[in-house]
Amino acid sequence: MGRLTQLMSVFLGVLPPDAELPTVQHLIIGKIFILVPEILSLISKVVIWLISFQPNLDFISDVIAYQAAVIAIAIPLSLEIISRISERYHSGVITKEFNKQWQFRVLLILVFIDACLGITFNFFVDQDPSLFWRLTAWCIYALFLVTNFVLVAYFDALRKYATKTDFLLNQLSSDLAKSVNDLSVGRTLKDYHLTIYKNKFIDALEGIGDVLVFEAKQKRNEQRIIDGFRYIQTYGQKLFSIQKADPNRLRKILYSDDLLQTTDKVEASLQLRFFPKKHSIALTAITNQFLRVR
Repeated sequence: MGRLTQLMSVFLGVLPPDAELPTVQHLIIGKIFILVPEILSLISKVVIWLISFQPNLDFISDVIAYQAAVIAIAIPLSLEIISRISERYHSGVITKEFNKQWQFRVLLILVFIDACLGITFNFFVDQDPSLFWRLTAWCIYALFLVTNFVLVAYFDALRKYATKTDFLLNQLSSDLAKSVNDLSVGRTLKDYHLTIYKNKFIDALEGIGDVLVFEAKQKRNEQRIIDGFRYIQTYGQKLFSIQKADPNRLRKILYSDDLLQTTDKVEASLQLRFFPKKHSIALTAITNQFLRVR
């Protein structure tokens, strides 16, 4: 008797009690075979109910009003809070950092799509919606539920930015690490991408420096300041390690395009000496973070 036939026979009570039992794996597979028709039947019933269910169309207007409130009140209020956090640290990098959070981007997309679907539904549907519009109503409701979950995550991230300095430093430190890893990658990088990664590196450095300056002025948690400096030192050294594999790339990272295009070495040396902030932005950004904290 084949294993599958024997298995089905045991479950159906065909085999006697003293018959050789199949392995545990075969028992599980056999149970699944028995449950599959029941699961498919349940799914079929749910789908039929969803299609036949006639939702109260008034909820569409409620969803539109709710999403409008999120757009008009919640998002501007949260951006105002982030703006005040940036003012606390005297840093524009904080706002950029928050705008990169997935909660912010996903929330805007969900609210926009849900509101547009709701308005479209109200425009085209009066009474007795067709199957397509009933499914659209379910999509509007599902997006409404998902929006609420994302909104909770959004305000949780906002709370962390407003109250937890360590969280903010971790976010900026992660950006610093990622930018250095992107700059250190072995593959060939176009100048356009090199510039993007370099700017991200500088933004992360300046953001960390802004937070450390604030902490130093408040004279609290010196260990946090020391850890921040160590992190800058670690990834600064990793950046300079590019010299071994690709010295030309390191020059492009550390110095401006104008300086690199200067053929006269004496002129380049003078420009670098008298205008270091203009021609060695990345290098100056590293050293400045140590000089800013007193």
